[in-house]
Amino acid sequence: MFRKLCLFLVIFTACKKDPAKPKLLSGTWQGRYGNINSPDPGDTAFGPLTAMYTIDFRDNGTMTVYDGRKEDASLMAHGIYSLKNGELFGEYTYVRGSTSTFSLQAILHKPDSLAGIWRIGSWGSTGGKFFLKK
Repeated sequence: MFRKLCLFLVIFTACKKDPAKPKLLSGTWQGRYGNINSPDPGDTAFGPLTAMYTIDFRDNGTMTVYDGRKEDASLMAHGIYSLKNGELFGEYTYVRGSTSTFSLQAILHKPDSLAGIWRIGSWGSTGGKFFLKK
């Protein structure tokens, strides 16, 4: 009887599945962005965050960025992102309305809240700040 009980416990614990990892970014996030006020190097005078910003994050590490609301944005971009230790890094290039490339870096403050900076080009100079909510 003891052997059967031990065998049952071994099989039961060996077949136990690890819990699924949460899909933190997957889905549509909306927020606002603003531009830096001065082109002078090192200037940190940011303007107000008034322009609409939407990003669709996918589980496979790709994203679609909309300059505005997803439904009616004249600018749309495709890109890639990674999330490591609560820090988001991404790069995207516009495919509708422009061909410019931008990059972003943000902190995941809560499971539904991101805030950070966007950069001109591929990790170029800072263009402004942004925030997103899921």
